[in-house]
Amino acid sequence: MITAPPKGIVLKLTFYKTAEYDHKELGAGYKVDGTEDYSRWDMDIRDLNGVIWASEITDIQDRLRQHLQDYGLNLEDFVIFDNGRLTAAFDEDENGNAVDGSTFSSFRGQLYLVDYDIYITALPDEYPLTINEMKALFPSLKEYWE
Repeated sequence: MITAPPKGIVLKLTFYKTAEYDHKELGAGYKVDGTEDYSRWDMDIRDLNGVIWASEITDIQDRLRQHLQDYGLNLEDFVIFDNGRLTAAFDEDENGNAVDGSTFSSFRGQLYLVDYDIYITALPDEYPLTINEMKALFPSLKEYWE
């Protein structure tokens, strides 16, 4: 059966994740033993890619929030970085579990600083949203440069 596209706004989401060693005292680029290593990896998270839509522009933020929650991510951890791009950075362990304020001080293993990027394009034309369009769609998010 052929169905008509939904009315309203339709956004294509493309996710990227990179990781690098992180050390609690020395920072990014250091292994847990203090060895300097600036290796950086691209992680395969294409399962997060998808399309969200809403009939009302004011509902699109909730659609993205739900999409991220389905994968254990929180919308409010992201910032508007530039046209068509949201970004967030976290410390994670080797299994991809967040190491945050509640577990950071007692964590003894290798930390990884990970960056999540979400590239957002409007369909059907697939143009990247401008910063102003992103601010209108995601009013709870701050701009990176603010």
